Amino acid sequence: LILDAAAELGIKANEGRFKPNDLFRADEVFISNTTMEVMPVAKTDEKKVRSKGVITKLLHKAYRKKVAEYIKEAGDYFRS
Repeated sequence: LILDAAAELGIKANEGRFKPNDLFRADEVFISNTTMEVMPVAKTDEKKVRSKGVITKLLHKAYRKKVAEYIKEAGDYFRS
């Protein structure tokens, strides 16, 4: 859902395993999972990562919208 949301917003997002130097060069870094949804990464290896949170906030909002739509569609499916 996160990568779909990013693509719809025109935001380049990459999923994978990254070295610390990759994170330091990124505009923003976040992690996502079911429990935390979308969470900014502030530092790694005790070094700050460049992260203003603007992109992360946009993605979090888009993620929540997608989840709400999915739940509504699932409810509609089970009610029919």
